[in-house]
Amino acid sequence: MPGIQNNAVEDLTITFRKSGRYNGHHSDRGYNAIQLVNVSNCWVRNVGIENADNGIFVTESEFVTVSGVVVDSVDRTIDDGKNLNGHHALTATFDGQSVLYQK
Repeated sequence: MPGIQNNAVEDLTITFRKSGRYNGHHSDRGYNAIQLVNVSNCWVRNVGIENADNGIFVTESEFVTVSGVVVDSVDRTIDDGKNLNGHHALTATFDGQSVLYQK
């Protein structure tokens, strides 16, 4: 049974401070925007995400719709001088079902 039902995140922009340097896998600053865990019949709509390490995670959830999301990331420099852009923009993982991502 899902813990949260019939809820939404809508019509907002989440902006993180530009961090500049990439600190390595699982060593990022934790600029993570939205995580839906153990939810049902929920949605994310018309959301902007700027400078995030991770945008939206949907985990152990069902009947979730994510639409109208724009993810804009900042370049981060790594030790060899190369640039990276964020990590995961949109992710559905771990026992989720019926998760829809659309424009």
